[in-house]
Amino acid sequence: MTDHALELDPDNPGWIRGWGVVRMSPWAVQGVYPTEAEVVAACAQPPGFEVKHGARKLDSNDFVAE
Repeated sequence: MTDHALELDPDNPGWIRGWGVVRMSPWAVQGVYPTEAEVVAACAQPPGFEVKHGARKLDSNDFVAE
């Protein structure tokens, strides 16, 4: 899983905030990036994946979209 220089979520210790590339079913998180522009520049969305802003728990596959 990719995490690039992300900011810590000040309200939730152990979570980071950013733009996630996620698939809803079956659930998968491809990576989380600090800006929407970096998501576009770093990778093309695989089929079935979406870009959403939110928070991811470190060292897990948990992602909560806003």
